[in-house]
Amino acid sequence: MGKFRDNAVNPDILGLISLGGYAVVTDILDQKFLQLLRNEFADLRNPELDCSRFHDESKSTSWVILDKVDPLGFPAFGSLFESASSMMAVLTYENEKMIHDQAFLVHSTSKSYRVGVLPFNPHFDRARYLKMMIYLDDVSLGSGPIYLKKKSPKDLEEKRRKIFFHENIPGMNVLQHDANYKPILGDAGTCIIFDTNCPHYGGQQSPGHERRVIRLDFSAATWNHRS
Repeated sequence: MGKFRDNAVNPDILGLISLGGYAVVTDILDQKFLQLLRNEFADLRNPELDCSRFHDESKSTSWVILDKVDPLGFPAFGSLFESASSMMAVLTYENEKMIHDQAFLVHSTSKSYRVGVLPFNPHFDRARYLKMMIYLDDVSLGSGPIYLKKKSPKDLEEKRRKIFFHENIPGMNVLQHDANYKPILGDAGTCIIFDTNCPHYGGQQSPGHERRVIRLDFSAATWNHRS
């Protein structure tokens, strides 16, 4: 069964994220393994399957909470999680150990987009994660890629903590739009790793396009723990 290639994520990559908020890694999975993941993706969308999921009909977006899926029934995803967790377990990010927190499989279409609302406005997340997003399809501008802006995650941490722990008021994590946001395009198998303190937003999909993404979230014990 496939896995991340050796050293796909390493201290140098995490150092880049600490400085600029994100990194893009290519060729981390072979094409055979990608096809296995696509096949299991299709099976996981079976409404008769007993696993934790939710579907937003109004936005044509479906999510499967992968932590609740039996890895014996879906060996490719099981192998991917094991490989990602093992890889991250030996690394530190900003002197913190990263803990596998949650995982999702997301399928969206052009009907997912909503003007002027999160996550389609520039923002940073209230709860902080180090997120890995793996494209299962080639992503072009029409696919609605994520847009990211180079910025040190440290710059927004004080504001984030104030919002998360003390003043959870809607809209306080929304940021100004500017020309420095870049769409992250890539072939299937491209992996984006970003700190959610990095300014980001979701792009608009064109009719007839869809996007399938595996998202693995890691966090430090101190980031989101309310004592």
